[in-house]
Amino acid sequence: MSAGCFAWLRISRRMSRRGYTSAALVVSAVVGVCVLVFGQMGTFVFCGLFVVFAFFEASVRPYAVAVLLAQQEGDTGSASALINFTRTFTGVIGMFAVMAPVFSGYVNAVGWLMAGGMLMAIIAWVALLRSSMPLSGVK
Repeated sequence: MSAGCFAWLRISRRMSRRGYTSAALVVSAVVGVCVLVFGQMGTFVFCGLFVVFAFFEASVRPYAVAVLLAQQEGDTGSASALINFTRTFTGVIGMFAVMAPVFSGYVNAVGWLMAGGMLMAIIAWVALLRSSMPLSGVK
């Protein structure tokens, strides 16, 4: 989803990282709810919603990784490895969660994971912005 990266380059001229990240989290949460409501209507509906989600994920990732690496003063190689491990581990947990018998189907599971994950991300983002913790490149 390289279109997201290029879109961020254009959007960054008019919008801050903080504002764009907030907007991307909210839109992604709304897309997760839309997957829950409309995702069962058909393959193209589900895929269209998922493309929107992937677009925002891809647009935020480059500068988010840069901000995370800027927090580490020394060993950025270890920080980079931790970032990539966390992404992979989250994917593995998500794949196990989709198979959980509590969901009525795969689309329903993906919708709950998208909406729930974004809700947790929004809560963490607001807490981080309100904290006194220094955050290079965002605050």
